[in-house]
Amino acid sequence: METPLVPTDLKGLASVPIVDEASIALARAHVREACGQAALSKTETETLATVTSELAWNQLVHAHGGDLFARQVHRAGVVGVEVIAFDRGPGIAEPARALQGNASARVGMGVGLAGARRLADEIDFDIRLGEGTCIRARQFSGPVPFRSEVAILGRPFADEDVSGDDATFVRRGDDWILCVVDGLGHGELAREASARATAVVQQNPSGVDLEELLRECHSALQGTRGAVMSLMRFERTSGVCEHLCVGDIGTQLTRYRESNRLSCRRGIVGLKDNSYASTRQADAVSIRSGDVVLAYSDGLKSALDISEDAELLREHPLIIAEHALTTYGRDSDDALVLVAR
Repeated sequence: METPLVPTDLKGLASVPIVDEASIALARAHVREACGQAALSKTETETLATVTSELAWNQLVHAHGGDLFARQVHRAGVVGVEVIAFDRGPGIAEPARALQGNASARVGMGVGLAGARRLADEIDFDIRLGEGTCIRARQFSGPVPFRSEVAILGRPFADEDVSGDDATFVRRGDDWILCVVDGLGHGELAREASARATAVVQQNPSGVDLEELLRECHSALQGTRGAVMSLMRFERTSGVCEHLCVGDIGTQLTRYRESNRLSCRRGIVGLKDNSYASTRQADAVSIRSGDVVLAYSDGLKSALDISEDAELLREHPLIIAEHALTTYGRDSDDALVLVAR
């Protein structure tokens, strides 16, 4: 089965396969060309080229290769370049150590993921243990009004090769959509259901509302086991978060000493006799700068609460995700958590 980490929004975009040390020089050249087209400064270009080296070296050392992409992005009218490094390796087993500079590998430019995190304006992680990693690093040509970083961390049930849980995030201009899906059961049949849902979300056009998106997922999951899922849309200019959830997916908006648990309605997406599609409406809640979003499958305990940990709340979403998974994860199920800020 195809890994869920290949973003559908990269289809048709040229990539540099990372197969040996020479590939890394090609990747840097590829990124420099993209930076030139986006009119980034020499300093910004070389910063992103260094980040590219580290991501590519990690692919060689830990995943025996991968693919690297580069493309223009925009934030509030400010142009930037995003580097996407995708591999089918084992995933990063101890992401917090890697981001804090405690990894043991001494290769590349010597800065590792911790340095890449410091150098890039923003960096996202999608790590599926046993399946692969996708990292997105962005450099902008000037100041942007807000940061936007996401981390997904998931693992399968101990007796399965793949997880039935899936997640994705899609940026559409200054707004973005988050999605967490739990296919019923375990293994490949559960993954088939969850992957169909995330594919619909990745392909959605700008402006589609969550109710319509859920109906499209419901249609796409016909003939599968079905799934439960959570959809969130953030409108950064208005400070509004829309949320729509069917089934047992935990979703929180968390800040220090305050955790707003968003509601879910009963139902299963994809079952023909389920009437939820005509009755579900998205809820709207306000978001503030610094709020942390957590969305997670029932492979994590519902008691998950990090609102009293001020230090953790200031960390990168990946470090928060690892804490949530290791502290609240159940050994008896697939488990996945998405964290966004």
